[in-house]
Amino acid sequence: MTAQTFADTRLLKPEQVRTRYGYKSGSAFNKFVHANAVPFIRLNSRNIRFDPDALAAWEDRRRVGGKR
Repeated sequence: MTAQTFADTRLLKPEQVRTRYGYKSGSAFNKFVHANAVPFIRLNSRNIRFDPDALAAWEDRRRVGGKR
């Protein structure tokens, strides 16, 4: 299994995360990612992926009120 194939089995593509957070525009999503320090993994100069566990931890840190 290549590194790219292995990464794709568990990590989320930007399109998947963009949809999850309700963004339609790729450029608006990119600004959101960098402005809010959303954790991502840079595979190379053009490709990034998102770890679902890191996203869940990031969301928990940003949660306001209620139980954690």
